[in-house]
Amino acid sequence: MTAVKYQSQIETLVEQLRKNYVFPAVGEQIAQYIQSRFDAGAYEDVADEEALAKVLAVDLLHVNDDKHLDVIFSPDVLAADVPPRQEESQPLDEEDVLSPMWQCSDQMGQGISKVEILKGNVGVLALRGFLPLVSSGPMITAAFTLLAGTAALIIDLRSNFGGDGDAGDFVLSYLTPRSVHTNDTYWRPSDATEPSHTLTYVPGTRYLAKRPVYVLTSEKTFSCAEKFSGTAQAIGRVTVVGENTGGGGHPCHGFRLSDHLQAMISIGVTTNRVTKKGWEGVGVKPDVACAPESALDVAHGLALRHIVGKDVKAEAMIAHMVAKDAKAELEKLEVQLQALNL
Repeated sequence: MTAVKYQSQIETLVEQLRKNYVFPAVGEQIAQYIQSRFDAGAYEDVADEEALAKVLAVDLLHVNDDKHLDVIFSPDVLAADVPPRQEESQPLDEEDVLSPMWQCSDQMGQGISKVEILKGNVGVLALRGFLPLVSSGPMITAAFTLLAGTAALIIDLRSNFGGDGDAGDFVLSYLTPRSVHTNDTYWRPSDATEPSHTLTYVPGTRYLAKRPVYVLTSEKTFSCAEKFSGTAQAIGRVTVVGENTGGGGHPCHGFRLSDHLQAMISIGVTTNRVTKKGWEGVGVKPDVACAPESALDVAHGLALRHIVGKDVKAEAMIAHMVAKDAKAELEKLEVQLQALNL
């Protein structure tokens, strides 16, 4: 009997949805929909696997609009699957500590797009992604070392697509004085719940609570970046400024469908220890709502209000210069703050 076009890819996708999607009943619904589309011949006229990836990516969202569900085409042959949540069982290889997906981490600056100190001694750390901690850790530490002397900090996640949860926890650890139990994640493949904590120790100096921290968000802020924003907000450590985030709260895993197709499937659900909720479908609501393009100025203004409002003796020449800059810059930003009734 001649195999039907794309039969193997669809069979594998349906099987992985049934075995691994975080909510079994929903996974079954999605699997049935994909199977029904295949049985009806919906994929027969699709030209190639690259086009099939695009069609399947849309079909996967039909049941519940889980934004982590996706099918990705790779022009290069994909590596063999690593079973979900079993990375620790793989052989050690000191020359290949990153999966192929993350081997371009250096080209993205390990997720750090900008480290800057604004007028008034306000630090900015812009992160476009949380890249694997094994490679990004030293760069994150270096960034916090550069920002250690600032009077307030802005973490810009407006274009952050998410990434590695351990890296997000590492950044959050710099903002807490000790290990804090933050979230619990249920993993469908292992049928186990795993707690998340900030770290007891971080290299360098922590950025502790006497100094305010602002997190900038947009609808592009997604996945692990939402976990970071929502967690830091829930424990009262940051003020979130910008717009509601994307609403992709489920951790996911890649499953090989063929040499060139990989399905991303949500395999877990995270619940915050404080709110008893997650971020799937709802995102993180900002404390200060404003247009994303204005969020940096708004957060800078709020930070300057905090700095200028403190009764700091500026007798030394450098301290006097910083205080003068802060007041002058705040005057420029007050119009935007007052427009938002802040």
